Amino acid sequence: MNSDLALRQFVSLWTKIRLDRIITRGGQADPICSLCRTRQEKSLHMVAKCSYATTVWTMIASNGNFQLPPLQDVHRLYPWWELMLGAGNAQADHVQLLIYTAWNLWKERCRRVFDNKGMSPANLVAIIQQDIALYKQAHTQENIDRL
Repeated sequence: MNSDLALRQFVSLWTKIRLDRIITRGGQADPICSLCRTRQEKSLHMVAKCSYATTVWTMIASNGNFQLPPLQDVHRLYPWWELMLGAGNAQADHVQLLIYTAWNLWKERCRRVFDNKGMSPANLVAIIQQDIALYKQAHTQENIDRL
């Protein structure tokens, strides 16, 4: 997977569909992060700095054998994504792990906003790992040859 394409897709997702943008354009929404319920929902907060998200990323990094980069001086989404890509040398498996994690954080946010349901970080990490395992299983050469 092209890491530059992944970056553009990722940034596009998080900047187009965030609540502060909806509110600015006159829509009705709760501006507080639905994952941690403590800070305003901004793109970087929701995906990287929120306590729920950092717990998920810490667990993913531990299982994925990479170190999370320090976030103290990161104030925008694009530099954060570049740091995350660099943490695993932008290999395809690492990029896939980042995308699945970010996507599932977004889905968890939507589950809380629209379905009024939520799951623990550990359960979300288990779903991410299961999704990736199923994806890899479905895309093994043996399974592809059967088609």
